[in-house]
Amino acid sequence: MKIATFSKLLLLVLCFSQLLSAQSTKKVVVEDITGTWCGLCPAGAETFNNILADYENVIPVGVHISDPLATEFGEELSDAYSGGGVNVFMLDRYLFPGEDFIQFSFQYDPIQEHLEERLDSSSPVAISFEEVSFNQATNELMVKVRADVLTDLPESDLRFNLWVTEDLIEYDQASFFNYESGSPFEGMGNPIPDFSHRNVLRAALGGAWGNEGSLYTPCFEDMSFYHIYTLTLEEDWDLDNLSIIGMVQQFELLNTQREILNSEFMDLTDAIALFEEVEEEPENPILSTENISNTEDVVEPILSFDNKNHKLYISCYIDETAFTQVDIYNIHGQKMTTLRNEVMNKGLHQIEYLISPEMFNNGLYLVHIESDGKFAGSKTFSYQGR
Repeated sequence: MKIATFSKLLLLVLCFSQLLSAQSTKKVVVEDITGTWCGLCPAGAETFNNILADYENVIPVGVHISDPLATEFGEELSDAYSGGGVNVFMLDRYLFPGEDFIQFSFQYDPIQEHLEERLDSSSPVAISFEEVSFNQATNELMVKVRADVLTDLPESDLRFNLWVTEDLIEYDQASFFNYESGSPFEGMGNPIPDFSHRNVLRAALGGAWGNEGSLYTPCFEDMSFYHIYTLTLEEDWDLDNLSIIGMVQQFELLNTQREILNSEFMDLTDAIALFEEVEEEPENPILSTENISNTEDVVEPILSFDNKNHKLYISCYIDETAFTQVDIYNIHGQKMTTLRNEVMNKGLHQIEYLISPEMFNNGLYLVHIESDGKFAGSKTFSYQGR
């Protein structure tokens, strides 16, 4: 394998990731609390589809309750915001000035007015996906979510979260519109067979309210935070219709003071294709100047791990002499150890680290490199040495 060619592709991925990170566009999560048993909910589905057709920066989530598509997270949201009721919409769970309630009914016009207001607002954080990988043999998904702070933030309870949604799930839907003249659902039956349910919430890896302690405040402009999520996808989920939603939420004791600050959305297959390694790494992928034609093309660190002897081998290329930090994080974003915290000269570096089984549990970890205060590369590895 020609590592230089492979690394050029990784460089494109890295540049795309940095471009995403630089974006401060406000995205709005539109949640539709619904149920297959609800006869009015087809009208809510129509509003949902119209919103998707009319706006680009909207992230749709169909939250089902008390039906076969429901999740425990959806039930918790419904308890908090609708008291078990359905055909309820929320925009970032934000309480708009002058409104008594966070939730809206399914009529399009009031939602549209407030949605445009929210889209025009600014967010103190930008969200992007730093790394996505999927193991087809085990159905294990790994997503690294990144938050870039755009303005100084005071001490508060900010939390990462990652959701997985599935689009176009066919399931019968109750309908009160079968005999309503002029309705788009007229004559479709009650229930409507094989109704197409859009962007259904399948998993919320941080629960309804996000991962407590995953983002520390106060924090300041130009700081970046990361959180790693892993999930084994269910066999009956259609991979081609899955999407991932990364977000930062603000948590408060009163649910009227909670909100989603910003979010990012990608079709899962697109994310996997963007970040996947186009060629397999060699068995012992330790770089040397003999097996690459141009070391300056190597962007991402290359790892080799010896589980038996608990040894991690890292090869990375530093493109300019600079103060460099190499850290290992667990999947909760907690720093496990710092391997380098010093000025490193331009060129190829090889780092060997003996992992302590007393310190590291079996699981997924991330090697993260920053040089001259800027992101310089990252790579995950699985430790199974205990």
